[in-house]
Amino acid sequence: MKVLVVPDSMKDALSAREAALIMKDAILEVYPDAEVECCPFSDGGEGLIDVLSYAGLGQRIAAPVFDPLKRTVDAELLKLEDGVFFIEMAQASGLERLSVEERNPLYTSTYGTGQLISCAIRQGAHKIFLGMGGSATHDLGCGMAMALGAKFYDVDNREIDPIGKNLGKIVRVDLSELNKISAVHFFGMSDVTNPLLGEQGAAHVYAVQKGADELAINVLEEGSDHLSGVLNGLNETNLANIPGAGAAGGLGFGLVTFLHGKVLNAVEVLSELFELPQKIKESNLVITLEGRTDRQTLKGKAPYYVGKLAGESRKTRIHFTGSWDSSLSKEFAEVFDAVVPIQDQPMNTKDSIRRVRELLKESVLRTFRLIKIGQLF
Repeated sequence: MKVLVVPDSMKDALSAREAALIMKDAILEVYPDAEVECCPFSDGGEGLIDVLSYAGLGQRIAAPVFDPLKRTVDAELLKLEDGVFFIEMAQASGLERLSVEERNPLYTSTYGTGQLISCAIRQGAHKIFLGMGGSATHDLGCGMAMALGAKFYDVDNREIDPIGKNLGKIVRVDLSELNKISAVHFFGMSDVTNPLLGEQGAAHVYAVQKGADELAINVLEEGSDHLSGVLNGLNETNLANIPGAGAAGGLGFGLVTFLHGKVLNAVEVLSELFELPQKIKESNLVITLEGRTDRQTLKGKAPYYVGKLAGESRKTRIHFTGSWDSSLSKEFAEVFDAVVPIQDQPMNTKDSIRRVRELLKESVLRTFRLIKIGQLF
C-alpha cells in the first residue's frame, strides 16, 4: 500500500508538517510495511514557508518585522532560486500573531508584510510570490504599501496611518516611491476568489473571524468602499471586483493596485512546485486534512483541490477534519470517498486544540484499522 498524506494546517492547533508526521506514524502503526509519503500542503496561508522548506525547496531567510500591532517579531521568507522569493504574509500579519483578546481588524496592519517584501528586494528579488491567507488585517494592503514608501493623507493633508478604522478618512495617496520597485513582478497566492466589497466581500465574509463585531464590519466595508474609489481614480479602473481582491482583508486588491501584481490560485502554484499530480498517480490512497470543512472548502480550498485531482486519477480519498458541516455530505461525497471528523465527543474549540494531536492520531488509527478489517472479507 502506498499512501500519500497531503494535509493543510489546522488553524491555531497544528502545522501541516506536524499533522503529516502524526498521520504517517498512525498509518505505519497499523500497516508497518506501507509506503507513506508526506506532502504537507498550504493554501497560501500560515505554514506556506514551512511546507516549501519541508519539500526541500529554497533557502529560509530570517527577517525581523512588525506584527499586526507593529511589535517586532522574528519572521522568515524563502529564496527559491536567484531572484525568486516566496513570502507568507501570515508570518508578519497573521492572526496567529495575536491573542484572541488582541484581534480586531480596525487596528491591525500589513506593514510587516511590506517589510518582508522590502527584505526580499534587498536580497535581489525580481519575482515575489506572496501567500495571502490567515491574515489578522483589513487594511487593503495599505500598511504593506506604506512600508514600501507609499503615503496616505487625510482631508487636512496630514499623513495618516492606513489601518482599518482610518480607511474612510484617506483622501489622497502618494505612490511615487513605489516606482522604485516597478521592475519587480508580484504574484499573490490565495485560495479565495471573493471581491473586495459587498455581501461576499472581505469585510462581510472574513472580518468576524478576525475579531470584528457588526459595527466594525460596517466601518470596514464603508472605509473600503471609500478608499477603493480614491485608488480606482488613480488607476482609472475598478479593481475591487477582480477575483481575489478580497483576499487577506483586501490585500489582493492592494497587491494589484499598489504593486501591479496578479492574483493566482495558491494550490495550483504549489501543486506544480510539489509535482502533486505525479505523486497522486503513484499512490493507492490519498489522505487530506483541514481544521474546518464547510462551504468554503467547496470553493477551492487545498483539500478540495487535492480530492478533485485524486478523483481524476481514480484514487481512494479520505479527508480528516476538526469539524465539518454534515448538511453538505452530498457535495463532499463528490470530492472525498470518506470524511472523518477527528473529535471523539462533543467539545469546545479550546479542548479540541488542546487534544488535537491525540484526536488526530486516534482517528487515523481507527480508520486504518477499519480498512484492514475490510481487507479480510
